[in-house]
Order: sequence, then C-alpha cells, then structure tokens
Amino acid sequence: IEILELEVSSWAQGEKRPSTRTGNLRTLTVPSFLDGRRVWVYLPPGYDHEPDRRYPVLYMFDGQNVFDDATSFAGEWQVDETLEKLIPSGRVAPLIVVAVDNGGDLRGQEYTPWPSESRGFGGGGGAHLQTWIDILLPYVNENFRTLTGPAHTGLAGSSFGGLMTLYGAFWHPDVFGRCGAFSPSVLFGGEQIPERIVATDKPDITLYVDMGTRENGNLQDGDDNGIDDNIDTLRRLAELLAAQGFVGGWDLMVTEGEGHRHNESDWARRFPAAVEFLFPGGSWSCSALFPACCW
Repeated sequence: IEILELEVSSWAQGEKRPSTRTGNLRTLTVPSFLDGRRVWVYLPPGYDHEPDRRYPVLYMFDGQNVFDDATSFAGEWQVDETLEKLIPSGRVAPLIVVAVDNGGDLRGQEYTPWPSESRGFGGGGGAHLQTWIDILLPYVNENFRTLTGPAHTGLAGSSFGGLMTLYGAFWHPDVFGRCGAFSPSVLFGGEQIPERIVATDKPDITLYVDMGTRENGNLQDGDDNGIDDNIDTLRRLAELLAAQGFVGGWDLMVTEGEGHRHNESDWARRFPAAVEFLFPGGSWSCSALFPACCW
C-alpha cells in the first residue's frame, strides 16, 4: 500500500502569512549546490558564545516546511521552536539543523531513489542525495562547528522525504547514522526497502520511523483486518528491522500516531519525541557505555 501525497499550497490562493522563524536561524546558498537552492541553518542556543564547542548535525528534506509558516505548504514542523525548548531543558543535545528546500516540480524526481511504473515518475533520489553528500555536507563541516561521522550526522524527512531518509539509512549508513523517517512512502516503486533490509546486515545506525493511524484521513483497510493499511506497512517494517537486529528503545523507535494524518502539523507533533530519541540530552550522553552518543 502506498501513501498518496496530497499537498495543497496556500500560495495558490495568494495567502500571505507572517514569518514564524525562531532562534538563531539563517538561510544561505552553497556554491555549486542544486543551482542555488535555498538552504536553512538552525544553530543551537549558545552557539555564538561557546566558540570551542562542536555540534552534531541533522539534515532535513522539504526545507520550506521545517521552520517557517510563511514559506510552508500547509504549516511548518516547528523544529526551531521545539529545539529552543528541548535543548535548554537538557532533553535534546545541542545540535545544528540543516534543511534544504525541495525543488517544487522536481520534488517527485529528486525524492524517489527508483521509478514507479504505476506512478509514472521517480528515480533521481540517489543522485540527489549524493549531491548532498559530495557538496552540502563538506560545506557545512567547513563553515560551521560540526562533529563529523555517522554517529553525529542525522537525516530526517516525511513522505517521499521519509523514503529518502530510509534510503540514506540503508544505502549510506557510513554517512547518516541517526535517521528519522516520518510517514515514509515505504513501498513507492516496489519492495526495495524491505528487500534491502532482508538482504543486508544490520547497519550501525539509530532509526526512528512512524505512521499516523489515519494517514489518508479515514480508515484504509484493503485486507479487512480492522487496521489501517499504512499501519500494516509500518508493523511489517518493524518486524523486518527487529529480525535484522534492531532493538526497540535502544537503536529503534517505532511510533503509531493515533488519529494522525499525512500532514505537517502531525509530523510537528511527533518531532519532539523523535529528536529526543535520535539526539538525546542528559549527562549520560557522554558515558563510555554509549560511545555513539558522545557529543
């Protein structure tokens, strides 16, 4: 079962909304990267006052929707507002967030690693993510005080962005070691994600994955088992991950958003728990028991 993407932009109605940017947030372009595509960079509290400190980085898809209601399709993820609360409270480790705008009409091509015959598009995702790896990540590491390596580098997105996150997790675990896939289009173009999990050894990553119980707005129950088909897909994925060696609560978190739909507001509701799992704060984060978590 595939999730249908139904995005209605308020831009089409000429609506102008005020900016909701919060904290130390800037936009920039990276030389030779996606023809000047806008890149957003969120810097954590204290970044400008602790010049010797370095930080993990979370890279995110659909940058228009991550920080600012004024640029979003239908509301933002409130990542900046969330981190401005969770980092000072100690629940989340101080981290940098880098979000890249999608390419508009190019999104379906750039955010799918393989084509779908039934949908009639797709397949540019591998090259797109490789551009991030080859150009964006080195630029960020050179221009900001980052911690490098997969233990300190995350990737997150929703829908097709969630598919790309799973692709990054299982095809590039040497780059992205902390991955958050929200409502991922797992079965776009076939069974590549499940087949990859079955056919390969467990990567050394920490993974968050979720679905809403009403992704399409009402119950989708093609097999008449009383469970939404998207939740069936999520539970099957969780079983495959467990068989591969992931352990819930340790390096895997699977969430079913009760009543949640396929939209930014519900991804925003689930983001706090996800980022707390992927980049936990607290004094134990530098314990020798958890070397992958040491900031």
